[in-house]
Amino acid sequence: MSDREHDRDRPRARGYTDSHEGRGSSSGHSRPAYSSEGRDRGEGRGSREHSQSRGNGNGGGDRDRERGGGGGGRREGGGGRDERGGRRGRRRTYGDTLRTRGADAPSKHGTTGQALQLHSNYFKLLKHIEWTLYQYRVDFSPQCASSRLMQGLINEHKKIFGGFLFDGTQLFMVNKLRSDQLTLQSRHERTGDVYQLRIIHTGSVDMTNETGIQVLNLILRRAMAGLNLQLVGRNLFDAAAKIAIREYQIELWPGYITSIRQHERDILVCCEIAHKTMRMQTCYDILRDCQKHDRNYKDSFKRAVLGVVV
Repeated sequence: MSDREHDRDRPRARGYTDSHEGRGSSSGHSRPAYSSEGRDRGEGRGSREHSQSRGNGNGGGDRDRERGGGGGGRREGGGGRDERGGRRGRRRTYGDTLRTRGADAPSKHGTTGQALQLHSNYFKLLKHIEWTLYQYRVDFSPQCASSRLMQGLINEHKKIFGGFLFDGTQLFMVNKLRSDQLTLQSRHERTGDVYQLRIIHTGSVDMTNETGIQVLNLILRRAMAGLNLQLVGRNLFDAAAKIAIREYQIELWPGYITSIRQHERDILVCCEIAHKTMRMQTCYDILRDCQKHDRNYKDSFKRAVLGVVV
């Protein structure tokens, strides 16, 4: 028996044809031709799984249902990139732009046992905010390094701006300026230096984007400043309520850490208690202490104060 006859008589895998070895009906072609049975049972299963993972089938896969719902992948317009573009024509709520839980995520509510009432340091924003602010970018010439100086230069034009908020770079106003680009001049009260303020309109802000949350944090920061608190770093502390620990020559300043964020369902205000440790020693006190304990006090003093906030 020849090798070809032996190969013809041996058992074949399901869906296997002679064309796999180049012995099909089409002469001169070595590319395998799969039968309909192989496509339906063997190869078809892999292709169906592959198409489901890409979201190109009629079903679209579970992943595409979560993203776009309905009728499938990119060709059908039901999921992924096409579905996201279809939302641009309608007004979105802030819940649409920030989803912290999936649609099929398990519920956090218990089903058995006794319900407990808990209290936390998060406070719900009760009033529904419906306003639109106009956002501008402010460029100073010459440049200013002091945020207090920039705020003072901006305050000289209160009559033009009306109600506004300024964070050092961005200017948020209730009223829109007469032109998208405006150049103003301000003078430093003590030095008499003249600064040019170039104000450029960059867009509008409401509660449908993340910048609206930034504006709420600015408003909260301005309100906290009215409590006569001092800004140390990024947080506010009460210097009048300081606690002196003379044994270690330090002071504890009580303060607050506040933040407004969009959570799963509501906008919540977080308020935490914080403390700042402040040293009571001055640079002169450190120098005198180095002179008492070290002959080479200059090097000791440099090691003690260089890179330290005093």
